[in-house]
Amino acid sequence: MAQRTQTRGSVVQTKTDRIRCKECGRWFATITGSHLHTHGLTVDEYRQEYGVDFLVPEAMRVRQSRSRRRLKGGGTYIPLDRKGILRRIKSIDASGGSLDLATVRVKRAPLLRLAVKIFGRWSTAVRSAGVDYERHMRFARWSTTRVVSRIKERRRAGESLRYRDVEREDCGLLNAARRYYSSWNDALRAAGVDPEKTSAVVHWSRKRIVAEIKALQKARKPLNTASMRTINSGLLSAARRHFGAWERALKAAGCDVSRIRKRRDWDRRSVAAEIRRLRKRGESLNVATARETHSGLVWAARHYYGTWDRALKAAGMDPKKIRLRAERRRRR
Repeated sequence: MAQRTQTRGSVVQTKTDRIRCKECGRWFATITGSHLHTHGLTVDEYRQEYGVDFLVPEAMRVRQSRSRRRLKGGGTYIPLDRKGILRRIKSIDASGGSLDLATVRVKRAPLLRLAVKIFGRWSTAVRSAGVDYERHMRFARWSTTRVVSRIKERRRAGESLRYRDVEREDCGLLNAARRYYSSWNDALRAAGVDPEKTSAVVHWSRKRIVAEIKALQKARKPLNTASMRTINSGLLSAARRHFGAWERALKAAGCDVSRIRKRRDWDRRSVAAEIRRLRKRGESLNVATARETHSGLVWAARHYYGTWDRALKAAGMDPKKIRLRAERRRRR
């Protein structure tokens, strides 16, 4: 009998790629129970009646037997022994591949089946290869020991141990620490870390405020209010909260407030004199410009005269002419 061939597109299929139903004589990719049902037979009855063991073509049986031994990656065959499996696991780890169970189940199913058959569990096979299985797990199994160990690792690596930073970078560690310890701070203490040194929140007291002011004074830092808003706004706020005013905190630290204060002591005469001096220098005296360049003067003028225009009049100037000059400059 000549070898039967069938053509589908550009692929030529021989009888080794197909199997013939002995009941109706038709050729199939595989003989299914649904087809045998049309003949009133079950799979077992068909096998007994015609004495066949397989319901799939020869080529498919060969591929199935090979797939049981084939491991994905490189298309090579490896021996079905412990050493071959361990070598493959080490190779995956060295190349940066994932050994997480869920990933291996999808991408390396043959390797998983062999490892489970020989080692009993996938995790046992990975550990037998000298690989840290927890490092590959998507969801780490935490314990008090692992929490403490992870905190120490972050500390040795120079990573932040602040609550907000850990929450953003390693929320699994934070959740485990709160589950096994009453709080994140307790977990830090268990790892030998002082929470005060890692916290971004400073717990101020009157004693600490005074010590901080003295340290700034020793470092020759400016201690006036405007400078402190930039240097250490937290200290400024804490001083006002504990002492009522920044000047009182400075006095408590033994500082001479009169030397530190850079704010000018204004009165009506000094305001008018300063306005005349600016006019003589040719500076613009419209309120918008003065507010940007001499905010202290504008504040003092409004404090003592009520409005900027009244201060200009007290200095012997016409506010309308000053506004007109400003409008002409804008038009140019």
